[in-house]
Order: sequence, then structure tokens, then C-alpha cells
Amino acid sequence: MRRCTVRVGKLFFVLMAIMAFSMPSWGKDGTATIVGFNDMHGKIFSYEATVKVDGEKVKEDVGGIARMASVIREIKSQSLGNVVVAQMGDTVEGPLFFFFHGKAELAGIDAIPVDVGIPGNHEFDLGADVFGQFVRTASFPLICANLDTSIEDCELPATWTTTLKNGLKVGFFRFALY
Repeated sequence: MRRCTVRVGKLFFVLMAIMAFSMPSWGKDGTATIVGFNDMHGKIFSYEATVKVDGEKVKEDVGGIARMASVIREIKSQSLGNVVVAQMGDTVEGPLFFFFHGKAELAGIDAIPVDVGIPGNHEFDLGADVFGQFVRTASFPLICANLDTSIEDCELPATWTTTLKNGLKVGFFRFALY
């Protein structure tokens, strides 16, 4: 009798799992465009770099927050309004970061504006205090679900966040792999 109960219990669990994943969503259907940028490394101004264009190396003016803001504005103008902008880490590094502790980068990024951010490894370069200041100063939520702050007292970003675009709710979470 016990074997039968265990089998029926397992079968019930499997059927419930299948039904849960096959049920229609209770959320609103819609489409969102997610625009992400990462690895700025403190380069808030445009700079000259050698890039390949049609297989040939040429020098081009690249990067910079002003250019990013223009591209994002263009994407938003061509969409139905469901554009989510994500800053995806390593925004800070280099001379501006070491002098201004991320304030220069955040001033430019906040003007874009950004809906959600995640910390990269360089956001921790100057320690927990500067990282905490970065989290508190940002006008957008920074998220990371698995930061270990048991060694240092550190301002923790949220573990997840949602943003609402024209009635469409979009959720984000992030796990650090470093």
C-alpha cells in the first residue's frame, strides 16, 4: 500500500508541475525591447579606436555617454514605448573613477535614463564604502541576488526589480559569477 501511495504522490507532483508550466500566464502579453550597455570602464567621452569596417582597419570615433544616449533615444522613438535600458556592469574604472568614485559616470548615465543596473567586478575596485556610495547615488536600482557581504559591511543592491512600461511589467534578477 505504501508503494502505491508514493507512486501516486510522485505522479501527482509530476502532473502538477506539468500543469503549472503549461498554464497561460496571468501577466499581460506584450513585447519589450531591452537595450543594454556594459564595459564602459569609465570612458564617458568618445575616443578614437581602430575598428574593422568591411574587413579593413580604420580609425573611428567611438563610445561615450552622449553617443549612447543618442542611440537609445533613437531606439525609443522607433518603438511602442516598451524600451527598458539596462546598465550591465563595469561602468566604472580608470582615472575618473579613482578621482570621483563613480559620480562622473553616474551623472551621465542618469541623464540617459537607465531602468536597471547590475554591478560588474570593477564596481568593487575601491572597496565596499565606494560601492555602497555608488548604489545609494544611482537613480536606478542596482540588482544582484548573491553578493556575499559577510566580510565587509556593504550597501547591498536589491536582489531583483521590476519596471513597468506602458502597462507591461518586466522583471530582472542577476547572479554574480565572479
